[in-house]
Amino acid sequence: MLKEPALSQEERPFWNFFLQNNLWQTGYEPVCNLCESTSPKVSKFGGYIPHLPQEPPHVCSECDKKKEVLLQLYIPDAPQPVKELFPDQLQKSLIVFTYCTECMSSNEENSISYNVYSEEEIPSLVFDQPPEDYKINSSVITNWAPFRSIDGSTSKFYDLVNEAGLDDVQMEEFVRELKNKYAGTTYLRGNADFTEGEYDAPEGMVLLASFEQDKNFSMMWGDAGVAHLWMKPREAFGEFNLTWLCG
Repeated sequence: MLKEPALSQEERPFWNFFLQNNLWQTGYEPVCNLCESTSPKVSKFGGYIPHLPQEPPHVCSECDKKKEVLLQLYIPDAPQPVKELFPDQLQKSLIVFTYCTECMSSNEENSISYNVYSEEEIPSLVFDQPPEDYKINSSVITNWAPFRSIDGSTSKFYDLVNEAGLDDVQMEEFVRELKNKYAGTTYLRGNADFTEGEYDAPEGMVLLASFEQDKNFSMMWGDAGVAHLWMKPREAFGEFNLTWLCG
């Protein structure tokens, strides 16, 4: 069942606008415990960094600082539409995305790193401590709550707002308030929350996750930025891109 927002009478017409115009997709809100975990069979943000004993440390090649866990995703526990993005041979795997929170690169070849660990490799994983000056607090994901992730930032959205004669400033305020009090701003799948200068997915890619500072994810992207983790799905698996811009 989709989580529904608590709305005032004044907000209801704005929400109905998104439903009537089909300006939403199902997203998945992380339900989190703000704690540490060294279990490889969990999904989480931040915290201890898993790797195989023979692997080199997760260190940035640009600044030599230790990377952080942006997202540890245990695929068997992911929502079914997320599982379907990955090829069959990875359905029992763990994938760990690491990111340099010092360089904070965007839309570059090595912006995001990832390691995939098979079901057979998972028991052999060991854990490194995060850097002392970490920016991503450890947050263990215990469940995923489906919700209506609205499209409040594309040209289609603005065209429909104008056609409906709605006040675009009021609508933008509603979108901001809704994201904060409804399902947070960090989630899997759903609609990308585009900011100025970024309006389309990278070619051939789909949205895996959006990240913005909220109750579950601690790091800020500039002053008020949003990051998107894109991937090539299924048979094209093996290419990811992380982009972020300030709002």
